[in-house]
Amino acid sequence: MHRDIGDGIHARFCRSDHVGATASELKQSVRLEREANRFAAALLMPEDLLRRQVSESGLNVLALASRFGVSGQAMQIRLETLRLLPDYLL
Repeated sequence: MHRDIGDGIHARFCRSDHVGATASELKQSVRLEREANRFAAALLMPEDLLRRQVSESGLNVLALASRFGVSGQAMQIRLETLRLLPDYLL
C-alpha cells in the first residue's frame, strides 16, 4: 500500500523498533501500519456487509470471523471500531 511514498523506507518485513529506528521513523511506521490495517479491515469486512450479517445472524464474533475469513481478534477489533459491540462486552 505504501511502497511508493518516496520517503526512503522500503518493504517492511520487521518492525522498525527491532532494528534501531529513530523515533521519527518509528512514529511514521506505526502510522502507516495503522492505515494499512484500516484498509485491510474495510476490504475484508466491508461495513455494510458486516452490519447486515450481524443483523441477520447475531453477534457471534467467532462465527462472523469464520464467515468473513478473518481471525477472531480482527473481527472483534472491526466490530469495536464500527461500535457494533455492546459496552458490556468491551
